[in-house]
Amino acid sequence: MNVAMRTLLLTVLWFLTLSTPVAMAKDVGAERVRLESEMAKLATRNAWTGVERTYVELQGLKTDLSSSAHVMGAQAAQDRGAMLLALERFRAAVATPQVDTPESVVNARAALQTLESRYGVVQIDVEAPRIPALVRAGQMPFSQQERESIVAARETVASERVFRGLLPIGRYMIDGEFFEIAPGQDHVVTVTKLD
Repeated sequence: MNVAMRTLLLTVLWFLTLSTPVAMAKDVGAERVRLESEMAKLATRNAWTGVERTYVELQGLKTDLSSSAHVMGAQAAQDRGAMLLALERFRAAVATPQVDTPESVVNARAALQTLESRYGVVQIDVEAPRIPALVRAGQMPFSQQERESIVAARETVASERVFRGLLPIGRYMIDGEFFEIAPGQDHVVTVTKLD
């Protein structure tokens, strides 16, 4: 290979190494816009499983998400009763520098106030051989999201014997032991084996 060809090849390689990060950044930005648009369409159809899947894909891009994307991700978490995850995503919507619409931040703040006033954080541990059955004392809440959060907690406690998340305020029982959830407070419930 002559000197001119070698110089040309090195120049092309040098140019490619400089342009690759810029091209990758443009690709990530374009992919973020595409996924956020897809997520908005799914949200208008109440296809929350698809919204959740798309939100997770967006997080995988390792780029800042818009406040609307965080709000839609929080709504998807609420739909399946994952209220602690919803709380974290609403907080991300309020804190994000990528505010695409002011109403998305307003909605996130309102949702945060609702969650903080109607739920408490709880850590539940049920030791064997105690029965890991979470029961709400009294009536189930009227809100679908509150009912879903109780059902999700009940299923997690039954299958894993532990739960960390949000539960609606009220009185609960596990294997004959009662506990009360108050708004905005952290609760630790340990159901130990009987002596």
